[in-house]
Amino acid sequence: MTDPFLIGFWIFMAAMPGLLIGSFLNVCIYRLPAGLTIVHGHSFCPNCKHNLGPLDLVPVFSYLLLGRRCRYCQKPISSRYMRVELVTGIYFALAAAIYRPGVLELPAWLAQLTGLPGPVAAFEAALLMLTVSVLAFCGFLIWAMISWDDHDVPDGVFIFTVIPILIRLALQPEKIVYHVGGLLLGLLAFAVMIMFRLLPEMQRQRLKSLGIALGLLGLMAGLTAIQPVLLVLLIELLLITLRTRRSDPAVERQASLLWRSMPLQALLISSVLWLFF
Repeated sequence: MTDPFLIGFWIFMAAMPGLLIGSFLNVCIYRLPAGLTIVHGHSFCPNCKHNLGPLDLVPVFSYLLLGRRCRYCQKPISSRYMRVELVTGIYFALAAAIYRPGVLELPAWLAQLTGLPGPVAAFEAALLMLTVSVLAFCGFLIWAMISWDDHDVPDGVFIFTVIPILIRLALQPEKIVYHVGGLLLGLLAFAVMIMFRLLPEMQRQRLKSLGIALGLLGLMAGLTAIQPVLLVLLIELLLITLRTRRSDPAVERQASLLWRSMPLQALLISSVLWLFF
């Protein structure tokens, strides 16, 4: 695909669903730690619990047009909902710009299995890589935001995330060793963090979730892309460890904020890098 109009249309058609899915991710981030269903039930205001109507649920625009307040109780709406929608929509658009028809080819085994003609196969390859990449990103974003809220991450989040990762490996069988190397490096970095006591005290469930997430990030990103991510995390954890020894409440609050933001940092860095590797 070389026509600028077609490329723009392809990116636009990815970005719009990205905003909608970002809205759904907000539901997942709020409900999953609370043990609430995400399959059915109306969206509601977290303050007054009033069910939201269609005009209240338009991604980004509802937040702006309603003056950043709930239509029913007039309480302020957190801007994080809009930020999650924007980040998701932007990532969908970026992934579409990288994985566009004509850039990728179906793996030989899948091309023989489907028997699709060239142009259709090129579109199918782009759509598959776009889909698995953004689905994995969504799973990791749920993990990062639940961690930011200092809640336990349900195991189902990781089960959801690993499925598109495995599909991506099947679409790029020549890179399996490269991605397995990323997995091992992620787990090794986690072992180093524990060995040198760089991680703050946390419950066993959260420690397990962090180890699984780092391994999956490495598996998704691959050996080259995960290295700068792990380097940034290790440096920040070392700084946190040194600063918290000063027993200064202000420093401890800063360290806590930095620690909570680390899953989101790891996600944003690695998710952009893995598109190019």
